[in-house]
Amino acid sequence: MVKSRNVIFQNKFEKQGHNIVKYIRIKSPQNAEKLKKQILLQIEAIKQNPKLFPKEKYLYTKRGLYRFSLVLKS
Repeated sequence: MVKSRNVIFQNKFEKQGHNIVKYIRIKSPQNAEKLKKQILLQIEAIKQNPKLFPKEKYLYTKRGLYRFSLVLKS
């Protein structure tokens, strides 16, 4: 069994994510749901194995706690 880790988000992340999906939903409900699904999949992947993702160089700590993942590229 793979150990799942906690992922901590700032309230700002959740609020902005919700607003982005809401904005996209106006023109394309399908794309909004696709984005939401991809974000949730990436979050789950980070929980399962955070070392697959690069360290965030601007939030560096000795423990390497901060990682990032690109969800969509325009």
